[in-house]
Amino acid sequence: MATSVAAALTSRWFVRGLRRVRGLSTLSSEEKKVIMDGNTAAAHAAYAMVEQAFIYPISPSSPMCELAAEWAAQGRKNVFGTTVNVTQMQSEGGAAGALHGVLDRGGLAATFTCSQGLLLMIPNMYIISGQLSPCVFHVTARALSKHGLSIFAEHTDVMAVRQTGWAMLVANTVQECMDMSAVAHIATLRSSIPFLHFFDGYRTSHELNKIVPIDYDTLGSLMPWDAVAALREGSLNPQQPHARACNTGTDIWFQGMEASNRFYDATPGIVQTVLDDVSMATGRGPYRLFEYSGDPEARHVVVCMGSAFSVLADCVPPGHGALNVRLYRPWSPSDFLASLPSTVERVTVLDRTKDNAAVGEPLFMDVATSFVTGDTGRFQRIPQVLGGRYGLGSKDLTPKDAMAVFRNGELSKPKRKFTVGIVDDVTQLSLPPVPPAMLPSADPSVTECVFFAMGSDGTVSANKNAIKLIGSNTDLYVQGHIVYDSKKAGGATVSHLRFGGRPINKPYEIVEAGYVAVHEPTWPKKFPKAIMAKLRQGGTLVLNSHCTTAAELERILPPEMLQAIAEKEAQLWVVDALAIAQKHGLGKHINNVMQAVFFKLGFDSSILDYNTRALPMLLDSLAKTYARKGEETIRRNSEATKAATDSLVRIEVPREWATADVGSGERAVTGDPTFDSISYRVGRMEGSDLPVSAIDVRGRYPTGMTKYEKRGIAPMIPIVDMDKCTQCNLCSIICPHAAIRPFLLDTVENDSVPAETRPAKGGPEVQGFHYRIQ
Repeated sequence: MATSVAAALTSRWFVRGLRRVRGLSTLSSEEKKVIMDGNTAAAHAAYAMVEQAFIYPISPSSPMCELAAEWAAQGRKNVFGTTVNVTQMQSEGGAAGALHGVLDRGGLAATFTCSQGLLLMIPNMYIISGQLSPCVFHVTARALSKHGLSIFAEHTDVMAVRQTGWAMLVANTVQECMDMSAVAHIATLRSSIPFLHFFDGYRTSHELNKIVPIDYDTLGSLMPWDAVAALREGSLNPQQPHARACNTGTDIWFQGMEASNRFYDATPGIVQTVLDDVSMATGRGPYRLFEYSGDPEARHVVVCMGSAFSVLADCVPPGHGALNVRLYRPWSPSDFLASLPSTVERVTVLDRTKDNAAVGEPLFMDVATSFVTGDTGRFQRIPQVLGGRYGLGSKDLTPKDAMAVFRNGELSKPKRKFTVGIVDDVTQLSLPPVPPAMLPSADPSVTECVFFAMGSDGTVSANKNAIKLIGSNTDLYVQGHIVYDSKKAGGATVSHLRFGGRPINKPYEIVEAGYVAVHEPTWPKKFPKAIMAKLRQGGTLVLNSHCTTAAELERILPPEMLQAIAEKEAQLWVVDALAIAQKHGLGKHINNVMQAVFFKLGFDSSILDYNTRALPMLLDSLAKTYARKGEETIRRNSEATKAATDSLVRIEVPREWATADVGSGERAVTGDPTFDSISYRVGRMEGSDLPVSAIDVRGRYPTGMTKYEKRGIAPMIPIVDMDKCTQCNLCSIICPHAAIRPFLLDTVENDSVPAETRPAKGGPEVQGFHYRIQ
């Protein structure tokens, strides 16, 4: 052990570390930018700085587990020059227990988890912090099961462990996922306090963005090798035998609890030093424990942590400010108060969690307590503190919501306790929407595109590929976020893609896009309101449809969609992607066809010309993607891609569509109140419009709701050739979904059936009946 430490201290990592951290060199601003998501960014730094990782996958942290295992299998080396030992355990509790054992032996370890998985680790977290064992948990913050199950983002899981004695460091963006991951691993060694590094699940963990990775040379140079050596020396080993976690009596337990105070007191300063080192080494930042943005003489400041800060910082009006909490634990009242303008008179705290029984949510309580217990002499008066909840279950904080929060903060009688982003018609806590005039104008330099598709049709993969192609082959910055429903397969997906000349940190769904494509032919009938709400005035709308004229479209599109197309003066295009795919032997895989259409219509030629840049880029990507599948597969996909734009048809929108008779719109009439008022609207992507009063307080729903969900999504349906049917019924027995059913019809029933039937074969008991398979 001592030999390995000595080798590390004289390694190239240590020597470079002395140069970099002492300010003798920094990363060049011309470092290569790459496209990756938040999980990959966090795992990149984590893998470099540990020796062992114990995993048990749980969404949305699973990609970090999978990446660590994949890199280890590939033999990727960490900063110690070794391959990380990645072990998948039988449960999250097992992962935490195994990790604890490695820490006792002086090893460097990490795990990746969230939600209920994190809760199962709480017993070990108490022991790890009590023993001052350095390590890092990387958490994609997620909801916990309460009145129902949600796998989406909020801070409830991480707030449930804030009392365990772990430091808690927050990342807001994909770039910060990597940077803060490195900060956590360095700071835990310098402070001896275990760290929980978290970022918003799905919203940040799965967002694709263009970032500058920290190379492993830099990470190795930042590693506190003296702290690594001290950790090894103090570990359990035969040369220095000692006992740990002993049973302690009433006489000395209290003293032992207080003995660690100095470590926690020193941690904020240590973290700030590490933030400075990482900022210097990467050329980013400067990062601070609390980061302020806005008017230097603001009277109202909004405090939050996580991805929502980017929204607030973009929208902050004159006289207001926004404060980002980066180090949540240990909470530093002095650093918090010092980061606020001395002119502040009112502070609004936004929490992404709900503490039902407390007087306020966790961050609100920390802020309010800081004004009571801290040194407030620099303020003209102690500010009033307001508290609000936002973003539960991955509901985005949009610019509209941010402006509502700022407006509430400047009212003479503001709501002191509120929610934003929903309509609370029960306890009346929700903030009213702001008028359109108060909203910030859209950035014209950013190209925004939305794609409505079906899971498993290849659209999501194609969009991710498009992001990587554009981000890697042009100077454009990119951002991609995919919204999924909860179906295992065949559900609806909505892809939100942004492209621009500057870094893009907009952690919310696109409000209005210049390009909207509907890849699934049946979606216009199912989601007309949701689709048209995303289209900007004068924007481009592309439909995957066999229709080639306005008259044909009138027969299949809902009247409300026809009217919206005309009112928004949309540029309407259609392409029969399924026919093109089938013609070139691709079956139902329309992704490359629709991707070619996007590159043709989604960009101005001055930004990305289709013929000279986009098409060659696409064809080259296809050759690389399908290289293992052979030349024939490459040829078929390439020909389909080339044929896509030739098959585009521009539809001139008739004026009559603007006066289409929409009536009351399509409504569910099943007679079941739950389905008609809730499930139906959720199924049409209109669930966000439902008020609090519509939801059962205990989360109860009737059974049998699936009988109403007839999506009608099949482009073709099978028809039995009754001339070849032997009436053996084996097809019905074998069908795993019970979708094939035999029927016997009497003469009266047979006369009312439009489909062909055949006389039933068999004994006298079926004589006079007709047989049909459907």
